[in-house]
Amino acid sequence: MTEKIAIIQPGLMTSAYKTALALAKKTKVVCLIGRNKPFPGFVNSKSLKIYEMWDWLLPDPINATIVPGIFCSTYRVLRKEKPTIWLVYKHMFLTSLAAPFLKLFGQKVIVVTDTFPGHIWWTRSRFVNLAMWLYARTLGKLVLASADKVVILYEGLEETAKKLGLDYTVIHNGVDLALYDNAKPAPDLSTQGNTIITYIGRLHKVKGYDDFIAVAHELAKKRKDIEFWIVGNNEDQHESTNSIKFLGYRNDIPCILKHTDIYVLPSYAEGLPNTLMEAMACGKACIASAVGGVKYLIQDGKNGLLITPGNRKQLQDTIKKILAQPELRERLGHAARDTIRDQYDWNTLAKEWMDLIKSICEKK
Repeated sequence: MTEKIAIIQPGLMTSAYKTALALAKKTKVVCLIGRNKPFPGFVNSKSLKIYEMWDWLLPDPINATIVPGIFCSTYRVLRKEKPTIWLVYKHMFLTSLAAPFLKLFGQKVIVVTDTFPGHIWWTRSRFVNLAMWLYARTLGKLVLASADKVVILYEGLEETAKKLGLDYTVIHNGVDLALYDNAKPAPDLSTQGNTIITYIGRLHKVKGYDDFIAVAHELAKKRKDIEFWIVGNNEDQHESTNSIKFLGYRNDIPCILKHTDIYVLPSYAEGLPNTLMEAMACGKACIASAVGGVKYLIQDGKNGLLITPGNRKQLQDTIKKILAQPELRERLGHAARDTIRDQYDWNTLAKEWMDLIKSICEKK
């Protein structure tokens, strides 16, 4: 029997979107996605069918989606499409409440997560941390218990998964290398011969983007040959300068990265960050906080440089170090590309997904 996979995700979930595209090359995929963020190239096709549901993203520092119609939308897809298995992303978002709901109808469910909020993942807000702590021990616990299998996205989560008594396996996020190899620099942007240092991601405090901006202002006073590009929804309406440019939300991330010389991700908490993997796939020298899955992507000094979150002086000094050593920048970039090719290529990971799905579907 050919499996039909249903994927449930909030609208901002890049890893789920990429999984859907990869698995649609192997079998039929139905995707139930929140509407708050569009994805380029994510359209109906012969093997991929998309349903939308309303969701609202609560602002920083909460950064959670409210999905009032999750049960009705899930039931509609269940009745109409009759999937053989469901992938529910991620247990920290309220879309994951579909998992225990689906078990009421005897469905096979995989819950996917890149971290365990309330256990090992924390924000810069005490209020949000308290809410996560409570969620992890109530609804979050129910979600994980309802799964036929929990997929964690990197090895650093195994200790927590064991403590929680989960039936789990590890499958990484992936990168379609061809997408980045074939990309061309964005035609509407010009580097003017300057060195480009880029941040890509949500402009939320947990991402440390304010640290990046503060360091950018300091370095821009001393260096006229560098530019800082910030890519992400500019909800606070930051204004661009000659050296610091807010590019807003972009659909052409591979093209942005083609312009980039140094990529920076100064987060306070992360799972397995897609934007960092994308920058590494493009062979860019990367600086990132030593948090979450970043520590499994980057070996400090070998394929990137690690910093302490919130340490603006260290971030500034590390940027200066790469700027002063072009050979270091080149070496780190090559090693970063090799890491993604060897461990995070979707051609390999899609097969791992299909093998897991087949084994669960064959169980009585």
